[in-house]
Amino acid sequence: MSKGLQWIIGISVVLIVLAFVFSTVYPFFAPQSAWNGYGMMGPGHMFGGRGMMGGFGMPFFGFGMLVVPLLFVGLVALGVVWLVKSVAASNAPQPPGVTTGCAHCGKPLQPGWKACPYCGEKV
Repeated sequence: MSKGLQWIIGISVVLIVLAFVFSTVYPFFAPQSAWNGYGMMGPGHMFGGRGMMGGFGMPFFGFGMLVVPLLFVGLVALGVVWLVKSVAASNAPQPPGVTTGCAHCGKPLQPGWKACPYCGEKV
């Protein structure tokens, strides 16, 4: 994945989380700030109160209810990807250990070699 795409996805996730937090928390601190008066229905009706869900996602009309399951699914997917990568990294074959270097050219030599494959010098 390219760095540009990673930045776009990261910024999008941060903006969605901030929108969710704002839409959930802000109505509790200023429930009447966006509307002028009660209108015909009186207090607590229509958009004057917190509504049936207690202000959960109210500024976006259900957007907050959509974001919670999406964030949960996203976190589960990230956890699965992280787990698969960590298991795959631990099962990767390890390269053979290099013990010495050639005295003539300095290239690495494996145990049991009789001559350097790079310069031909005897070990």
